[in-house]
Amino acid sequence: MRKTAPFGSWKSIITAGQVARGAIRYGMLKGRGNEFYWSEGRPGEGGRTVIVHASGTAPPRDILPAPYSARSKVHEYGGGEFFLGHEGLFFANADDQDLYHLGHDGNIKRITCAPEWRFADGVHDRARNRLICIGEKKDQTGPQNYILAIALDGENAGTPQILLQGHDFYACPRLNRDGTKLAWIDWDLPAMPWESSRLRVGAMNEDGRMTRKHTVAGGANCAATEPQWDDQGRLYFISDQSGWGTIHIWEDNEITALPWQGHEFGRPLWGLGASSYALCDDGTITALSCKNGELVPALFSHEWARLKTPARQIDTITAGRNRIAAAAITDTAPQAICILDENLTSISKPALQIPRAAISIGQIIKFATGNGQNAHGLYYPPRNPDFAAPEAEKPPAILLAHGGPTGMADRGLKLKTQYWTSRGFAVFDVDYRGSTGYGREYRDSLNGQWGMADAQDMENGARHLIVSGLADPERLLISGSSAGGFTVLAALCRSSVFAAGASYYGIGDLEKLQALTHKFESGYLHTLLGDDAEVFEQKSPLYNAGKIHSPVIFFQGADDPVVPPAQSRDMHNSLKTRAIPTSYIEFEGESHGFRRADTIIHALKSEYSFYAQILGLEPQEDLPRIKINNFTRD
Repeated sequence: MRKTAPFGSWKSIITAGQVARGAIRYGMLKGRGNEFYWSEGRPGEGGRTVIVHASGTAPPRDILPAPYSARSKVHEYGGGEFFLGHEGLFFANADDQDLYHLGHDGNIKRITCAPEWRFADGVHDRARNRLICIGEKKDQTGPQNYILAIALDGENAGTPQILLQGHDFYACPRLNRDGTKLAWIDWDLPAMPWESSRLRVGAMNEDGRMTRKHTVAGGANCAATEPQWDDQGRLYFISDQSGWGTIHIWEDNEITALPWQGHEFGRPLWGLGASSYALCDDGTITALSCKNGELVPALFSHEWARLKTPARQIDTITAGRNRIAAAAITDTAPQAICILDENLTSISKPALQIPRAAISIGQIIKFATGNGQNAHGLYYPPRNPDFAAPEAEKPPAILLAHGGPTGMADRGLKLKTQYWTSRGFAVFDVDYRGSTGYGREYRDSLNGQWGMADAQDMENGARHLIVSGLADPERLLISGSSAGGFTVLAALCRSSVFAAGASYYGIGDLEKLQALTHKFESGYLHTLLGDDAEVFEQKSPLYNAGKIHSPVIFFQGADDPVVPPAQSRDMHNSLKTRAIPTSYIEFEGESHGFRRADTIIHALKSEYSFYAQILGLEPQEDLPRIKINNFTRD
């Protein structure tokens, strides 16, 4: 018998602790022969990133011991934290950012001792016994970025030598099989790499110096990314020159496109080491595409064909011997490293399993934006096999604004989403204008309109739920992190439809952000809003805080270099001064994106406690009674 209880108060089998333990961050994934290597960021180990190895049918095993942690901080967002070598692998260590070698025997050898440098996204140049990688060095003017060569023996062993310089950013250095050519990506401010970037190829002489350089693709208003060489010396890459991310082949100075109408390949290069397609032993290509925001894994032989797999979201793939591995999620299983086949066989250690009856499955919804266009989202209805709501009651709904803002709504089973739906909340994960997965035109539709078009889409998404009878109009909530946190605050400035909001390290003061933000994003506001300081002030939630009348809770990492703590503190203090109910929780030792289990647990429980107090819910569990300034409930 199902118990009857109000939406939002159901007792759930999914705890905040389980959400935290299951919030593993899968990073790099590399295949070699019958072996696969990947990195796991583990909240249960204080956010440490472990490297895991799986061979054949043997169970996976950790190969990077504590206290080492494989994490790069290049461009602040990192990525490319390890890469394979001839006899083991190389990794960037989180604490000192130096490069180390991890041998097949488990021995670890330090390669660099260069406290002024950061390293990432490399390749082992076996012919010259050196590494080629991305390097970032801070000087009096700020971070400078290069492609480096680092000798592994001789008198210059471990010393970074500049191989390429002169551009603001570099990514994806990739050697062809015989080491005679190097491909890479570069771009310059104010562009982000998905706006304008170039694919270059350079010829290398026997001593490893660059002799000739050639621009293959990309340039103004065109992005090129993810170069890979095959064994025949052909260079594959992704370019969006057509308006859709498309895989291309460069051979004998000729480029051949492999388009698939309405499908977009690749994703914005927020982190280094991205991999969204794999070159297989049999000459085929296995790739990840999106159509109307839906994942479409595909195989190319003579033409593109959809792969049969239950995966709903895949973040990275790699090729092994006759197998493709992927970091994949289904509707009923959380993310794991799997073999990409019809069964999606897991090779990583099993994560938390949730009974099928307790899982809420996302439903794709398209809704009008109010200007003749449409936005998209995934709606997750409340679901709990042990509870039902009183007849005719509508659920409270949490609208999620993803980050980026070029990100996209999560697909498949996310434990945090199920945390809410199993307690009787609906969740609507919105792909507002600017999101990836719908072609460049949709992504560019946010340019010049940030804080307006995205906020309008969140509001119209909320109103769509009301009209469709999917949510209680008096209990609509909005939550987001980073750029999504800015969207939360912008939506609260323009609309009273939301009963409360939660901003995770969100942006409040655009002008201050422009002055203090890190190099990688220092030109991003140019695209999103232009260069007018008056516009920055007009669109900053901090200067429009007088328009916010809904309660807001703020979560912030004390060590965040991307969105400094002052952004959240100032917003909280502004609302507090104006007698708007508000809370502020700051976490020592956390950066941009929470990595520690205790932080994730406390933040999730506190967000629930905040909503419960504001909405008058009576949760059937113990929650922290967080302080809400300017709020009392009779």
